[in-house]
Formats: sequence, structure tokens, C-alpha cells
Amino acid sequence: GKSTLCHNIMKALNWKAGGFTTYPVIKDGSRIGFDLSPLENGLMITPGFPMARMKPSGEFQINSEAFDLIGIKAIERGLEGDNDCIIMDEIGRFERNNTPFLYTVWQAVMQEEIPVFVVLKKENLPFNQKVWELRDGLHVDLDLMTREEAFSVVVAYLKEGGKV
Repeated sequence: GKSTLCHNIMKALNWKAGGFTTYPVIKDGSRIGFDLSPLENGLMITPGFPMARMKPSGEFQINSEAFDLIGIKAIERGLEGDNDCIIMDEIGRFERNNTPFLYTVWQAVMQEEIPVFVVLKKENLPFNQKVWELRDGLHVDLDLMTREEAFSVVVAYLKEGGKV
């Protein structure tokens, strides 16, 4: 839902996006983990880099290199490149203890050159709360509106020169 919404907004505006996206890794019909892929000119570079894998105990083993080697560089390249916006999809519990990565995310959020889409996992995480509480920008909660309504609101906002 959230990732598709970002993609549809980029397509409607004919925008190129830098940054990254995360997605589930499915094997034999079961989710076994998540990968992180950089975005180049709005296209996801595959294959992704392993971000988390399910251990036999059912807990996720987090691979911090996904954030340190791929995530940080994807954000920096996105800001330095010829992009219309940055997408960071998504920020959640896996990276909650990765200070260098969260610092880079924060720097991207606070810059004012291009719009930034930050997809936040809806969990009680200090960093996510900090981003959600920012006064500037547009906040969209997909629990409070349909994806179609969110699409219309965001596209109209961006066409008026707003920052996400």
C-alpha cells in the first residue's frame, strides 16, 4: 500500500526518485526476511541487499551493513543526483539502533532542496515519533484516509510546491 502509493505519485508527476525501498523476501510462500534496494532515477536496483533474515527462533537477524553500506549511500546519492525527490521506504524497528543511518535519514528530512517521502512504520519508536512530530511538511496517515484520497492530497500539495 505505502510503497505503491509512493510509486503512483512519482508516476503521476513524472518524477525521478533517489533513496531506497525495502521489501519482503518470500521463499516457498513464507516471508523469510527483508531486502533493501537503492533507487536510481526512480527505479529499484535489484537484487536487493539482505537487511533482515528470520532465524529459526522466529526473530529477525538484522544485517546492519544494509544500512551502513547501502542505505546511507543511497540517500546521499539521491540528494546529490538529479532527482525530483527522495524516497525512504520504510523506517522502522530494524534500523532503530543504527545511529549513523538515522542521522543520514534526519539530514535528508531536514534539507530543503527537494521533497522527501519518509514511509514510517507505525510503531512507537523514538526516531519515528521525532519525524512524525515535525511541523513542516505534509503528514499522511493511511489508517485515516484511503490510498486514493492520500494520492490526491499529496499530488495536489506537491503541485503547489509543498514539501512532503
